[in-house]
Amino acid sequence: MSTIDASINDNCDSVGNAATTSSATTKTTTTSVAATAGTTEAMTFSLSAQRQLIVGRNSIVVRDETTRKFVNLSPQRWAKLREVRNDVDVAVERLLKKDENVFYRRHLGGT
Repeated sequence: MSTIDASINDNCDSVGNAATTSSATTKTTTTSVAATAGTTEAMTFSLSAQRQLIVGRNSIVVRDETTRKFVNLSPQRWAKLREVRNDVDVAVERLLKKDENVFYRRHLGGT
């Protein structure tokens, strides 16, 4: 289990209590976001100085401040991405080693 997964599991129950925790590699904060139907709690994990993981009730957002890019995943697609992460890691390592013919495509579901 990764540090982020452990932090998410450890802090799942404390989201409603607006808890703030820290670990050696990630920083976790809980924020309230006002919505028209009420308030929504979200937990923010600092992956690095430029990258954040924001976990809400119905979405997981990974955001890069340097490139100003982000990805918004449903919990089901986040789970699917976690399932295939070893395959993704192998493909990225091959790209970094400049292996020829590196092709990787994986559909995470949805339309």
